[in-house]
Amino acid sequence: MVDPARSEATEFDPQWPLKVSVAELEAGPVKERLDRRDEIKVRRQLFRGLQKLFKRASAFKGPAGGGFWLAPHWWFVEGVGREDADAATDDAPPLVGPAYSRVIPARARQHAHAVLRATQVDMIFVEDGVTFRNLERTLRVLTELYDVHGGKRRAEEMHFRGLPRVKVMIHEYEPGNPFRSDLYPEPKFDDLSRVRVLHIFRDRGGHEELTDQPFDFSSTPAPAGAMG
Repeated sequence: MVDPARSEATEFDPQWPLKVSVAELEAGPVKERLDRRDEIKVRRQLFRGLQKLFKRASAFKGPAGGGFWLAPHWWFVEGVGREDADAATDDAPPLVGPAYSRVIPARARQHAHAVLRATQVDMIFVEDGVTFRNLERTLRVLTELYDVHGGKRRAEEMHFRGLPRVKVMIHEYEPGNPFRSDLYPEPKFDDLSRVRVLHIFRDRGGHEELTDQPFDFSSTPAPAGAMG
C-alpha cells in the first residue's frame, strides 16, 4: 500500500507486488487486474500439466493408430483415455499416464471447467500424430473465445479455420446422429451418450471446397469520359 503519487495500478509493466493506494484497491479495475493475473497463472499451470500428460500418454500409441480422449475439467474422469483403431470393444477407453489430479492443480482444472463449459466442449479427441504444440494452439482458440466473449459464445468449427497441420471438427453425439466423414476416422463412442466432442485430426488436405469470392461492383473503376 502506497500513497496515490507512488501508485503503479495503471502502469503497463509495473513491478510486482503491485503498488496501489487504498482508493484504487477499493475500485474495480485493480481487482480485475489481479484476477486476470491469477487467471493467466492457472492457465499456464493447465498447459504445463497437459504437456506432461501428453508426453507420457504418447508412449502408449498403438501400431494401428487411434487417439486420446481428454477431459481435465470433469472430476469423474481420472485421466487421459486411450483409443486404438483396432480395438473392438465398447468399454470405456483405458487410462494412460498419471491421473489429472497428480499433474494439474485443482484450480487449473477449475479454470479448464469454466472455459470448456462456456464454449460447450464436453470431451476432446486428439488423433495420433497431432503434436502438443498443435493441441495447444487449438486450446488457445478456446481460451481466446472465452476471454473475448466473456464466456457467452460456444465454440464452432469456423473458429479453428487457419490452424496449421490440423483439422478441427465438432460433433454433437446423440442417438441417431453418428459421426460421419470420408476423410477422418470415426472415434468410437457409446450411441446412448449425449456429448459435444471437439475432434483434433491430422490435416489430410484436399477437403476444403473452393468458392468464388463475391464480386464488389462498388469498387469497379469507370472509364473516364464515359458519361456526358
